[in-house]
Amino acid sequence: MPKKIKLKNGSLLLYIPVPHANSTIIMANIKAGPRFDPVGKDGLSHFTEHMLFRGTKKYPSRQSLIKALEGNGSQIDAFSYNETNKYWIKCPKGREQNAIENLLERLYYSLIKEKDVKEEKGVVKEEMNILYSNPEKLIWEYWNQTIWEENNLGRVYLGTEESIDSFTKKDVVSFINRYYIPKNISFIVAGDVKIEEIAKNFNQLSGDRQSAPYQSYQSNKQQNHSSFNRIKVFKNKYSDTLNVALGFKTVSKKSEDRFALDLISNYLAGGMSSKLRELVMKPGLTYSIESITEYLSDMGYLVIKFSVNKSLIKKALKIIKSEIYSLSEKCLDKDELMFIKNFYTGQSVISMESPLDWAFYYADQLDSSTTGNLISLNEKLQIISNISANNLRNVSKKYFNENNCYITILGNMNSDAL
Repeated sequence: MPKKIKLKNGSLLLYIPVPHANSTIIMANIKAGPRFDPVGKDGLSHFTEHMLFRGTKKYPSRQSLIKALEGNGSQIDAFSYNETNKYWIKCPKGREQNAIENLLERLYYSLIKEKDVKEEKGVVKEEMNILYSNPEKLIWEYWNQTIWEENNLGRVYLGTEESIDSFTKKDVVSFINRYYIPKNISFIVAGDVKIEEIAKNFNQLSGDRQSAPYQSYQSNKQQNHSSFNRIKVFKNKYSDTLNVALGFKTVSKKSEDRFALDLISNYLAGGMSSKLRELVMKPGLTYSIESITEYLSDMGYLVIKFSVNKSLIKKALKIIKSEIYSLSEKCLDKDELMFIKNFYTGQSVISMESPLDWAFYYADQLDSSTTGNLISLNEKLQIISNISANNLRNVSKKYFNENNCYITILGNMNSDAL
């Protein structure tokens, strides 16, 4: 099991032993994703993530910062998603001190220059252009706007051209000072190391960085579903292929229902032999189909994403919705239940092959609570094995109904065509 250590500056350090690993992951998990973007500053969390690659007090240029890392044989990556910004360094076993120093330099001592802010705006705008030219990725942006219409997550995570143009050095520095503070950061180390030595390095290299007053996002009250437009069509006039997301609001990371929902998701469209693939993809109604669950600190969703010719959209939607709603009335038979359990647990096991896999597994749990109990992979598998067909039916009844159904369509179609 992972080991929790409280660092001197208030941060949590989580160590995940990965025996015989030749590499180590050093990760910073910060509660500072797009949900925390200030009003009128859509995309600021993502933009700030970019700015931490520009230079620090010790390494004042982008080149010197990356050279210090690559000279150690290490790699770095980062992303901004929903409620967190994550940065992680993969380093050779035994070279963790350099990686820790490089990561902490970025978090606590980044140099934010007006010149760099101006240059990075062009980089992010190009990233935005790439997103908007890829319908299969863009559909997720529009899905978030549909399902989270009532809160911050319904805004554009990359920002808009107007919001990006408005970013200043002061905006970035203010965001860092508010959220990039020790008590708002969890560090995760996954590998085969002596954790006492790692903790000592963190304490020594963190310097005098202390936590300032922390202000979270304003949690939005759940509003009546009927007050929103649950079907949204976003125009793409260049193709008759529609990208569609159909889903339901569900639960947070803290809910026990999430395990049953994961099984349901896999039953519907989790693998090549899944139910919806047999019903709509095999006959040629859809070009592709997949099912995804997402759980945040206070809410979540299950969504079916598929691509379809616009002439077949009504038929595909009818079949997909009918199958989902039927789960509220029927119990899967013994063989079906055993099959999806074996598939899901098997996929869970083979997805945990590297220190980075283990780091993300536990980082996802820390997103919701830095002090709560962590669920090991074996504990998760045991929970899954205990779920009954009746459990799945009862969970389906809670969430799968027409008043909780949201649909996003991207393509050359008018909304009145449905």
